[in-house]
Amino acid sequence: MQISSHIPGAQPLIRAASNPTIAKAAPQASESFESGIPPEAQVCPRFFFGPTEEVQATIAPASASELKSAARAVNNFSFDLYRQLGDEKKGESFFASPFNVNGCLGMVLAGARGETEASLAKGLRCEDLKGDRVHAGIAALNSSAVTRGEGVNISIANRVFADNNFQVDSGFKNVTEQTYGAEARNLPIRSDSEGSRQTINAQIEADTNGRIKDLLPQDSLTGDSVMVLTSAIHFKGDWKAAFDKNNTYAERFAGSKGGEVDMMHQTGDFKYAAMKFDGTRAQGWNDQGDFKAIELPYKNERFSMVAMVPVGDRKLEELEAHLNADTLYNIGNQMFKGEVDVALPKFKTESDFSLKPALEKMGMENLFAGADLSGINKEADLCVSDVFHKANVEVNEEGSEFAAATGAVIALESCRMSDEFKADRPFVYMIKDNESGAVLCTGRVTNP
Repeated sequence: MQISSHIPGAQPLIRAASNPTIAKAAPQASESFESGIPPEAQVCPRFFFGPTEEVQATIAPASASELKSAARAVNNFSFDLYRQLGDEKKGESFFASPFNVNGCLGMVLAGARGETEASLAKGLRCEDLKGDRVHAGIAALNSSAVTRGEGVNISIANRVFADNNFQVDSGFKNVTEQTYGAEARNLPIRSDSEGSRQTINAQIEADTNGRIKDLLPQDSLTGDSVMVLTSAIHFKGDWKAAFDKNNTYAERFAGSKGGEVDMMHQTGDFKYAAMKFDGTRAQGWNDQGDFKAIELPYKNERFSMVAMVPVGDRKLEELEAHLNADTLYNIGNQMFKGEVDVALPKFKTESDFSLKPALEKMGMENLFAGADLSGINKEADLCVSDVFHKANVEVNEEGSEFAAATGAVIALESCRMSDEFKADRPFVYMIKDNESGAVLCTGRVTNP
């Protein structure tokens, strides 16, 4: 299908300010990108997420209650997606950032209409936020998470890559550019799919401090592809209480492969709880509960890792089945601070996914067939051909570092004394924002 180059009410995408936290004059709507990308512009300038002053004129900022609703929504979405990805990776360690996926799908939602919009909002668990309040909530979570200094650095970069000859509705442009802080760029996606794929992947690599390579796999872009929406996050945090490397030694880990791992040890005051699956705390010395949870703060204490390990004959699958936003809330309420002997393995995990199967099972199947994405372009029959996600994490004595990126490809339709927390068996973990309550990433360790 030939895309019309003159769609009423639509404008070519314009380049957003390289740092949206600084108000800059935007180019006129008539300005267009060159078809060729000069060598010095192969990688766009990196920027940190933040709303421009123009956001307030378009979509009002989220209120405190809306931010809370958005955090609860992204946490429920996180655990829904975690279970789907866990089913795909039976018995394997994996790592993902549903928070990052949520940000990318939020931009897709800005272009969805009708039943597609309703099913996507429901899949993102945004029932308590209506209309543009969904975008205000997601944008506020992202903006709130961005941090620099005090031992923790987090950056988020949202981007829109559109084919040179594809016209984009001005409303979609405004929401992605102003609310999501997405920098826009034209590429010859349809005429040079492979070259465009490599350019986008290079940009994602830069946005993640070199940690995410080749987000878009071979042949993910075709002659029918007209747009790619991407979101990238990079986190690096130092523990408030680092582990002493002299106390790291080989120890047995009861994973699916067995054997020994490098286990880190320290004793200190941490928030801790022995929990039951019903959300209550275990009572008495003879009641160990169903699982143990510990919160390990990073230096600024704004962010922390929460690790949960099943107790006794309880299985990891049982713990995972009970994970949801209420579980996390109950754990936080039931934790108390005390001296804990902590044993946690050093580990690295890298995972990549085509999210299409998982999102379809979560009720978002019409994104991929029969979609209504007329908010992006009113005249083209569009669908999401796939959503790609790649993430990796490293946890050691100094702290944690993770990166994740998501790319949604839009195409023409055809497509007590001293308690103990010892993670010496498969466990689950997450890193959360203690201020907003949003979970930034989740993972499972079966073999460190």
